[in-house]
Amino acid sequence: SIALSIALGLGACDQTKPQAASGAGSAGGAAATEARPVAKKPVDTKPLPPLAKDPGGATGKPLRAVGFGGLGVDAARAVAVAATGDAYVVGYFDREGDFGPAGKIAAAGDQTVKKDPPSDGYIVKVGADGKLAWARTFGGTHGEVANGVAVRGDRIAVVGTFADEIKLGEIAKQAKGSDDVFVAALDPSGATRWIWQAGGKDSDGAHTVAAMPDGGWVVGGSYMSTATFGTVELKSKGGTDAFLLKLDASGNLEWGSRSAGVTPIGSSTSASTPRATSTSRASSGT
Repeated sequence: SIALSIALGLGACDQTKPQAASGAGSAGGAAATEARPVAKKPVDTKPLPPLAKDPGGATGKPLRAVGFGGLGVDAARAVAVAATGDAYVVGYFDREGDFGPAGKIAAAGDQTVKKDPPSDGYIVKVGADGKLAWARTFGGTHGEVANGVAVRGDRIAVVGTFADEIKLGEIAKQAKGSDDVFVAALDPSGATRWIWQAGGKDSDGAHTVAAMPDGGWVVGGSYMSTATFGTVELKSKGGTDAFLLKLDASGNLEWGSRSAGVTPIGSSTSASTPRATSTSRASSGT
């Protein structure tokens, strides 16, 4: 009767245990049993509430479009829209890209490579009027990619992967090995507020980010072999493992977990605040 009630998809049912039948048993001497019928719950025929009134004016046609890029590969990986209607787009480009008000920006790596030259990451702000407001790019000798973006209030968080070094504005971070994780916070004017980094000798990266009600950020990504998150070293169970972590509004690590199980991660490692440096190249436009 339990299986029957599940199959019917009903709520509370009469699931009385089968009762033994009176009289002679079966040919084998076993007592015959039969299940009592299951009471069916009446189907709710009350109509659904009406949909919200259509404000009108919707046609399904694009209202506006904006493009940016160049002769190489240009890709958008994620977009987030602020309450003001401004949109923030992140991704990567190689060769040279035309970013409107920011002008033409060449990727930092060796662009003479004929196939798959190193890419740079970017974040572009598109105003509520559909026009490019500003662009920030970052890159080094090897490829960098911005994979995710989220916005809450006056902060925009960008996540991705970088090799060698990442520099946004006056803040720079050095990779610990191959590709590393980065999380960067910017304000609506495009100024970098902080950058947080994690990783190890193999390929690691952040792939998505979500804003939290307390002003923090939850970040998801992957790591290989061994990677350091704050003061804790995580070891994958083989190949690539997933991670999830939370930073507070100031870029301090609060907690983290991995696909192999939850691992407490201390918050002793803080994000960098702006500092003067000239060890890496970054392009921006206003």
